[in-house]
Order: sequence, then structure tokens, then C-alpha cells
Amino acid sequence: MVTEAIDFKYLLVDNYKRLKISEDELVTILVIEHLLNQNNSFITADLLALKMNYDIKCIDKILAGLLKKRLIEFKTKGNKTTTSLDPLKSLLYKEF
Repeated sequence: MVTEAIDFKYLLVDNYKRLKISEDELVTILVIEHLLNQNNSFITADLLALKMNYDIKCIDKILAGLLKKRLIEFKTKGNKTTTSLDPLKSLLYKEF
């Protein structure tokens, strides 16, 4: 599959300006991806605050902006909610 051969972080850093993603949003996305890769399925502002220098209020604002731009999504299946970067990844892979 093409998406497996292309590094998500490379595409993100290379294209974030063109996609109108701020540096605050960029670092938040990178930390979200890091946490997802560590098998954290639901990423909250509290969890991000443990890894970042931003306070929870600031992180909430960043997450709201990412949701509004449809770059991240929260999916609920049954009683389980998960965080996904799939919308952003789809956009980046289309751009590539």
C-alpha cells in the first residue's frame, strides 16, 4: 500500500504551512501520533498536557481547532471512544 511507504511525519512537516496548520497544531498532531503509536487509543487534553508544555486550556483550544478543520476525529463505537488522525493522513496522502 502506498501510504505505508510514505512517512506521515515527513509529509506533515513538509506540507503543514500549505495546509494552514499552525506550529502549535503541528506539535500537538505529532504528540498525538506519538501517543497513538504507544497504544493510547483516546487522546485527551489531560494526556497531552503530561507530554507538552502547554496548559490544558491551550490544548483544548488547539484540539477544537483541529476538529473544526477536520484534521482529527473522535470515533465512538459502543462504549469506546478513540482518537484518529485518519482525516489528516488522507489529506496528506492525496496531496502527495
